[in-house]
Amino acid sequence: MNAQNVRGSVEETVPGMTVRWRVLFRPTGPGPWREGRLLRIGIGSAIPWPMQRIEWIDRAGYSCTVDFSSDGSIFSGVRTTPDGQTEELQGQILGPTPAPESIRALWPAWRRRPSSEGWIFTIETADRLWRSTSGWQILLDDGIAPPAWVGWQDVTGASGEWDIAEPTPRERPVTIASVQADAEHAAADEVAANLLEPGPSKWFADQPTGDLILLLDEAATVTSYELVSGDDAPDRDPSEWQLLALKRSSWSVEFQPEEWQVVDVRSGEDFAGRNTVRRFNVSRPGSESRVYRLRITRNTGSVHLQLSRLLLFGLAAPHPDTVVGFREPAGGHRLIMRGYATTEPARHLLLTGHNRGTARWELDRAGWESPDPADPTGPVTIDEWTAFLEELGEVYPPALEEQILDLETQLGVRLPPSYRNFLRVSNGLGQENPIGPYLLPVEDVGWFRDVHREVHIDGIIIGADLGDWERVFGRSLAVSRQDDGWYLFLDPFTIDENGEWRAFRWRDGDASPPEAVTDFGALLALERSRPI
Repeated sequence: MNAQNVRGSVEETVPGMTVRWRVLFRPTGPGPWREGRLLRIGIGSAIPWPMQRIEWIDRAGYSCTVDFSSDGSIFSGVRTTPDGQTEELQGQILGPTPAPESIRALWPAWRRRPSSEGWIFTIETADRLWRSTSGWQILLDDGIAPPAWVGWQDVTGASGEWDIAEPTPRERPVTIASVQADAEHAAADEVAANLLEPGPSKWFADQPTGDLILLLDEAATVTSYELVSGDDAPDRDPSEWQLLALKRSSWSVEFQPEEWQVVDVRSGEDFAGRNTVRRFNVSRPGSESRVYRLRITRNTGSVHLQLSRLLLFGLAAPHPDTVVGFREPAGGHRLIMRGYATTEPARHLLLTGHNRGTARWELDRAGWESPDPADPTGPVTIDEWTAFLEELGEVYPPALEEQILDLETQLGVRLPPSYRNFLRVSNGLGQENPIGPYLLPVEDVGWFRDVHREVHIDGIIIGADLGDWERVFGRSLAVSRQDDGWYLFLDPFTIDENGEWRAFRWRDGDASPPEAVTDFGALLALERSRPI
């Protein structure tokens, strides 16, 4: 194979690139070469190119080892088939995509391809503390099956390997578009629609039984559900019911058993208190249906019936692959690595539709990765935080080091310095603090997707409709309560050289993207400068 024709193209792709190779194979030994499937490899800016060797095992059972030429334009290797046969491989570069200045220029092209065509991993390196590194990205697509294990050695002598976990399904809330009830108390606004809204409202029926028909946004297989008891009168709580899925395309308002499939039956149930959440696993999940029915046939003794909330859950698309492994520099110490499958980097969210219930968000890179040079600077050290908060007259008792360590263990990351030191000076800030937002105490801090699961954003529920959100809101750390629609959060996947996480301020329902600053201290300095 002639490497001269492609050498220049390979060099132009550094520091971030994606390349395709034409692959020829034959059984080991003499014989004709046959055309194989294309091999596609993409690498991030932190990975030297050309690689010296890449090895992988895919989920179809093929194992491959390929060694690259000094300029990366050709390779030779060996592949073992699932039945133990060995094959020789040869590869010649077909040419990269248009040469980018950096790995970010490649992402938009990559994410337009179906996820089944490749697997891209953003890797976190760890030397005692986990730290994200945006340049650790790799895509490997052999045209056969997703990789289960990848090993590599680069031209510097560094090596490593990654085990790639099988994607696993996970539960997510199912969006209920509307609910109809056979009885409700409209005069007091205690109607069935209240079951779909968070807050103190409820559904009340002037009868001991109830029949609720739930129309979903789209067909789903419900695997569990939650019921929330009313705010008073525990004898109005339901104790016996059936959950049913529609088997046909239409239904009668009057219950016709032949139209419905029973997926769960409960009896003798009770609630421990008022506004108490209880979750029930569906005993016989059926096929997908867009209409479900909750038939409450008994309560705990009253002539009335009530519930505060009703939520359904179903299996979402499999959770992205996760990666664990190591990198070992030549002559250096082994660094443990972990990561997850991704098709796009951290970017801004821009609202593309404004009709309630149909709004969707898309991501835009501008401004997310690069803070404004005019960003304010804020406190970082313990002394700086003490002075900052004393000036406000708002110092709370500090969080204990054990509490902070417990949170870091729970999250699996070390907190950024400015936020960690803030907690060591003041364990949150209360509702009436001079800055504005209520800052959570350490015991209530958690991932945005968990702390604010019920947030509604133009008809989209964060916990139910993540999609691209999971890369942004879902992965970020919530540090405040909702305050007049405002949220403060930190992104552990955009970290600067000081270990600080990018900090964000965002308002529910605002069509503008989140405001980004360099770190938590800068965020509070910015909040202090705003009129309350």
